[in-house]
Amino acid sequence: MRKNCWICGKNADSGEHRYKKSDLKNFYGNKFKEPVLYFREDDNQMRWVQGADSKYFKYEKNLCIECNGSFTQPFDRAYDIFIDWIFNNTDYIFSRRIIDFRRIYGENFGEMQLNLFKYFAKVFGCELSDNPEFSIPRDILDIIYYKSFNTGFKVTFSITENIKYEKNLKILGKGEMPFYISNNGDYAFSGHNYINWFNIHYWYLIDPEPLLGSEWIGNKQAIYLGSMEINKSLIKAFQASY
Repeated sequence: MRKNCWICGKNADSGEHRYKKSDLKNFYGNKFKEPVLYFREDDNQMRWVQGADSKYFKYEKNLCIECNGSFTQPFDRAYDIFIDWIFNNTDYIFSRRIIDFRRIYGENFGEMQLNLFKYFAKVFGCELSDNPEFSIPRDILDIIYYKSFNTGFKVTFSITENIKYEKNLKILGKGEMPFYISNNGDYAFSGHNYINWFNIHYWYLIDPEPLLGSEWIGNKQAIYLGSMEINKSLIKAFQASY
């Protein structure tokens, strides 16, 4: 288990949420009215949890309080604005298949989308830090500190077509993040998080799958969303378990 903050190297005394706390609260409230059945990918266990601050929703302590607070707060804020816009503009998204950062952030979209990309780099770094076998790539830290965006990390977005019109859907989670060995002998990764029909895909030293959206590194005003489908029987089984 790591004892140092993977961002700055100080003592790690704070555990980042595996899922954005604001997303959990939007779904269930800060203290859930009823326990939520939660599946942890790392140990394949199902657990009933009572609230958004449950230890089961957090990584082991992997950040210092400052890096998990004031330093990365602008990244978290950019994400909250982004995800609120996504789910408040579904008609536009489904018809245009575009994310336009100027629509989301206004004239300050350049700086704000960089903060959003830093948020996703933070998510990726936290996922890697949970496994002591993996070191945090130098370019991920360079993104966090804005030293360089010469990076092997990319993000794409997609829509899950066959559930996008489902009513009262509450699905929040992440897929596995398998690793590969790149041509240079480095570790390469892919993975994704999902909130209902909206998917956020991460790629490191791997070319994104072309149908899962146009690649983005915080450098474009507008990007196209990709498309995917899932087995709806899995959704029904998951919902039936509550």
